[in-house]
Amino acid sequence: MTPVDLANDIPTEKAPLVNALNDLLSRLAKAVHAQRVFVADAAHELRTPLTALKLEIHVARNEIPGIGAGLLFQKLEERTNRAIHLVQQLLSLAREDSATSNGKSRASLARLASQVVADLSVFAEQKEIDVGLERAGIEPRSDSLYVAGDEASLGSRLSNPVDNAIRYTPQGGRVDVRLISAVDTVDVEAVDTGPA
Repeated sequence: MTPVDLANDIPTEKAPLVNALNDLLSRLAKAVHAQRVFVADAAHELRTPLTALKLEIHVARNEIPGIGAGLLFQKLEERTNRAIHLVQQLLSLAREDSATSNGKSRASLARLASQVVADLSVFAEQKEIDVGLERAGIEPRSDSLYVAGDEASLGSRLSNPVDNAIRYTPQGGRVDVRLISAVDTVDVEAVDTGPA
């Protein structure tokens, strides 16, 4: 989407074509930017009320006996979970687009792991699963663990195994995300009490 450089010698009969192409590329870049901003804003705006709705469903299930067994209530919960998952995908897409356009090449693995655990804790609460983050060889509150790559792609790669661990761990189980730092390597593990 880079405009054609008009500084070079362009024949006069081709100048209108080059100008039209540059104008088109400029309008396309603005449209793509507006779309990215809209997706990011919409996802951020939807995230809070959906999380609140999920928590209200959880409170209703605990405070009103027998409500969780109803088919209507189960459908409401399933659709809320689906909407939350969609919003998370939109946020990941927006972050990935932003990182790609900004040329970022480093990501904080500790911050990403914390964000994934926080985002998926709503789903874990529903199944009464304890989700935690363990750090081996890393200062307790350090955010200095950086790896090459963009945060959105790494976040998706980290989120998928943790999400699967929560889905397949029985109620009351445990899921731990472990960051293990050695001399020149970093390992990330999702360890759970579900089936092998």
